[in-house]
Amino acid sequence: MKDSIKREQNKPVCSAERETFRTKCKMKKVFKKVFLTVMALIACVLILCLGFWLIDGRSPQAYLVAHALPQTTMEAYEKGKGDMTDKSIVTPNYPLLFRYTAKDAHPLMIQLYKQLLERFPAKRIMIMGDSAGGGFSLALAQELKGDSIDLPSRMILISPWVDVVGGDDALQEYDTFLNMKVLRLVGTDWAGDIDVHDPIISPLYGGMKGLPPTDLYAGTWETLYTDVVKTYDKMKAASWPLPLAEQRQKRIWS
Repeated sequence: MKDSIKREQNKPVCSAERETFRTKCKMKKVFKKVFLTVMALIACVLILCLGFWLIDGRSPQAYLVAHALPQTTMEAYEKGKGDMTDKSIVTPNYPLLFRYTAKDAHPLMIQLYKQLLERFPAKRIMIMGDSAGGGFSLALAQELKGDSIDLPSRMILISPWVDVVGGDDALQEYDTFLNMKVLRLVGTDWAGDIDVHDPIISPLYGGMKGLPPTDLYAGTWETLYTDVVKTYDKMKAASWPLPLAEQRQKRIWS
């Protein structure tokens, strides 16, 4: 009789424990299902991103922004900027990674510059570039000089990337925008089968003598700063004056 009473008293307790155990099992299954779903979504997004880069040459963000913003033509953009500055502005849409390399881009830019010379005298042309475009602009001017083509009247280089495998690791902790390890890999890809220290890739190693007057801009906390200063010193040693505008910040934008 006593045993029967004990069993009856314990029965609700065992039932409650079983219910708690079942609830925990259900929660674990739900959590596992949610976790696997999230991981599958992340994998799909990464695959889509990789597909965009390989097929279109642009990131999905760039693709979405391009289609979300009001559409315009390059001619309308250049005209609008020209009206603001009272100057004619040409914005080259040159080949980029990861489908192209410097070997593809430079001949097209030389061709474009020659076409501009047919419309304007060199004294009315100014080249301006920012970051990778700044390094490209300097390399282009050195190439024009080497080919004895009339040089532009002036260059403006904003935080130019002048050494694709350079950079200052000591400044990396201050520059959260650029990652030097990634930049060096990208720079090597941009070089393709050309040596990374060739001036067409890293214009820091090219000749500075005879280039147009140049305005240099750099932030003192950006990883490219040390290479920009080296470029400045080489240009000064070429016996012509140029200003270097420094600002205590990570990046200087055009």
